[in-house]
Amino acid sequence: MTTDTMKVLGGSPYQTDVDESMANVLMVPIGFIEPAADNPRREVGDVKELAESIRAQGILQPLVVCYQDPRATGGAQYKLVIGHRRFAAAQAAGLTRVPVLVRRFSEQERIEAMMVENLQRSDLAPIEEASAFKTLSDMGLSQRAIAERIGRSQAHISRRLALLDLPVEAVEALDTGRITIEDAVALTKLSDMPKRQAAALKSAQVNRWQSIPEAVAAQLEDHRRAEARGKALQQLKAAGVKVVEEGPQYGGKPRWLTGQEQRVWGYTVELEVSAHAGEPCHRAHIDQEGDIRYLCSDPSRHTAKGASDLKVPKEASSSDPAAAKARKEQREQAELAKRRVEFLSQQLNGPVVIEDLFARAVPAMLGAVWAQVLKKACVLLGTTVATDQETNRQTLAAHARHHPAETLLAVAVAQSEEWIGPWPSAREKTRDYFIWLQGRGYELSPPELQLAGLDEKPATPLEVNNLPADDPLAPIADWDDDVQEQEEVAG
Repeated sequence: MTTDTMKVLGGSPYQTDVDESMANVLMVPIGFIEPAADNPRREVGDVKELAESIRAQGILQPLVVCYQDPRATGGAQYKLVIGHRRFAAAQAAGLTRVPVLVRRFSEQERIEAMMVENLQRSDLAPIEEASAFKTLSDMGLSQRAIAERIGRSQAHISRRLALLDLPVEAVEALDTGRITIEDAVALTKLSDMPKRQAAALKSAQVNRWQSIPEAVAAQLEDHRRAEARGKALQQLKAAGVKVVEEGPQYGGKPRWLTGQEQRVWGYTVELEVSAHAGEPCHRAHIDQEGDIRYLCSDPSRHTAKGASDLKVPKEASSSDPAAAKARKEQREQAELAKRRVEFLSQQLNGPVVIEDLFARAVPAMLGAVWAQVLKKACVLLGTTVATDQETNRQTLAAHARHHPAETLLAVAVAQSEEWIGPWPSAREKTRDYFIWLQGRGYELSPPELQLAGLDEKPATPLEVNNLPADDPLAPIADWDDDVQEQEEVAG
């Protein structure tokens, strides 16, 4: 056999510079060969078809092995380097001898050859691939060198290596196909925050309407806000300003100060922040975004008889033209609102035009529901689903122009899906929604029946048909049950 033939039979880039003194093709008893324990491919998979092919045609490409001293290892004479799948198929086919290409490897060369040969295959599991990259990296190869040897990008190497930092639950979910490689890569963005990483995985598994990338994005946003709040807290502590957890409450304390960068709603004390900063009642509140808002914890100090020298300016007198104009405008707006209510009340007491219903109901409902409901409605209608709330709202509004009833129902159903839950406040809503589904031919599963309490108290025909007890059709709705009970008694 020529040297060129041996190079081809080896099937590895590591054999291109081997001469006949270093490599030999031999027929070796299969029991003389030991698979490498550190092979990156943990499972060889189903080899039935390959075994059938080997029975018919034999092994067309020799296995690559290296010699090991059986006296030192207490085992086989050869260690398998390349061809673990063919070796398993040969065993399944009942072969007693297999062709091997014997190579001399240093330990590092053996591991590198085995890793690179496996990494060039497309069916290697992501975690197996990551483990192989880690082994090569531990041997001193840079990510760039690994990328060049296997024909992948350095970014691909980096993303796979990051998978090794995932928690056990995520690795198991990836191995079993419960999450995708894209999901796993998204989770690696939270590797430095293991609690948030676990929360994102759990959130996506519990909430079927939220993907793992979305859950990761939400956790990253929460982390950004938490960092912003932490910086704000440090800033206030350094300035010696006391922090309150909540803002103004109805009729109580504290109250907002005026002159802040952004307008704040609620009760205020008409004092500028800069003027109030030296007062003992000066306080601050940090909102969810980490923005600081300043307050007064004791407004009574700034009244005419209060202890502070800093007084709230007196309100404009009734003779002030500007104040009189403002009061007049308020009275006019109240009168106009009253006039509109009287007009609409008359309209609603008469026949309702269905086009008017949809024209007002759809925009009103779209403006009242939260992001998850809008997303679910888009999914139900089969429209494009965006990551931001406003885009989904606009998509639904555009769909409603041509299909108003369908859009309205989709939003209502999405809202009902959001209400589903075992807690007391959701139980009755869940029951009503599941009964509605039953009335449209949906067969509830045992867990769904239990969730809605329908296993203990089944829906009546009146409930399924959404009829009140005094409806003219109520006797007809109950008729089927009466007949069934009579048949059961007769039977």
